[in-house]
Amino acid sequence: MQQPPIAGMFTAMTNRSQRKIQQPHNFFIEVCGVSQRVVGVPPARVLVAESTFKDGALHSPGRGQALVLGTDLRKFPRGDKLYVSEISVSVKKDRVVLRLEECPECNGNAYTYRAYLVFEFPKGYLISADVGQIEDVIGQW
Repeated sequence: MQQPPIAGMFTAMTNRSQRKIQQPHNFFIEVCGVSQRVVGVPPARVLVAESTFKDGALHSPGRGQALVLGTDLRKFPRGDKLYVSEISVSVKKDRVVLRLEECPECNGNAYTYRAYLVFEFPKGYLISADVGQIEDVIGQW
């Protein structure tokens, strides 16, 4: 199986179509252009909200997720700072997933709300895309 160019950035897991890197709190991102679409849950929650970036648009968690997650959610507004605590890449599913954790000290909150931001790519995209192309898509949100 041909290894995609992005695979060199990630440590291999048991499933060869899945790559993951874990370096909690090494860097953070600031919520920019799309406010209030990435939704976080408090640390006590087992399930984490999943927002999806697909075809150039960011989508909040669906109604089904919202019902399961309840009402104690936080929509991250523009300017909030979030740590990227984990990056997972599934070449098989053409997805890059960022696990985000709020910087409570930076944002003036008592809790570290968590969220997933999923980037969905066209079928077969990740097998041949270079890291720069993927970073460009991630930079759009």
